[in-house]
Amino acid sequence: KEIRLGKVLSWSIPSVLAGLIIWIVIGLSGLNVIEYVTTRGSALINPEEDPSGAWRIAQWETQLSKFYGSPVLGEGFGGYWGLEGDIGVSPHNLYVQTLVKIGIVGLFLYLMVVFKVFSAMKNWIKAQRTRSNPELAIVLTGLVVLIAAHAFYMVYSFEYYTWLFVGLGVAVIKD
Repeated sequence: KEIRLGKVLSWSIPSVLAGLIIWIVIGLSGLNVIEYVTTRGSALINPEEDPSGAWRIAQWETQLSKFYGSPVLGEGFGGYWGLEGDIGVSPHNLYVQTLVKIGIVGLFLYLMVVFKVFSAMKNWIKAQRTRSNPELAIVLTGLVVLIAAHAFYMVYSFEYYTWLFVGLGVAVIKD
């Protein structure tokens, strides 16, 4: 199960060419990829100077005022996000959203489930090191998606596609 250098080279040249073509097409469409990534990255480093970053922080502060009203169990599901001074959208942060809706107890339980899934996947992957298991890729993908999604959730709300990949990984572990 080794990767031969010749095979890597035979795929690397077409991959680089495909990437170059995609880069050129995107550039011709008027989007400067480096500028876009730099601008979006600045929202994490200096949110006060990024309109989107400043807006998100304002949303979090507004929504956290709801959390302070019922910190243990939250306000419950249902209802709307609108508050005075708010434009009526979710806080664009899974952790703030969870605190507002199901409180500290709900956030703790959610994080415990995520940690349990993470640990199970990690342990299963470690156990497969000595074997050749084609399903390893499914579990590894689920683990990477689980980690990446929880970084993504810092600036976006919950989305379901993450759990399709994580669910496939858990299904492999449980089978």
